[in-house]
Amino acid sequence: MAEDIMVQPELRYAQFGKRAVSVLIDCILGYWIYLYFSKAVHSDSKIISILCQTGMVLVETAYVICFHLKWGQTIGKMVTKIKVVKVDIAVILLASSMEQPTSA
Repeated sequence: MAEDIMVQPELRYAQFGKRAVSVLIDCILGYWIYLYFSKAVHSDSKIISILCQTGMVLVETAYVICFHLKWGQTIGKMVTKIKVVKVDIAVILLASSMEQPTSA
């Protein structure tokens, strides 16, 4: 009967400073990727520029979703040791990674 009881670790929200550093790291990585692609697709055409920027938004979105699916955290969160978990400590699936939290 003692084996049936699941002990849950105490969960704490990451402090603002830690979260800010995590986002800053992810933004810097995204900016480096943007610089690489913008130099690779250097053009004076506004259409090409808009397509490049739209592509970067898609790449950034895919980065966040894929990293949360595969490792449960982005590189910024890995560096700052922030882990993303659901309230019931379940694995985050694709559908739940795109859900917006609702107020009760």
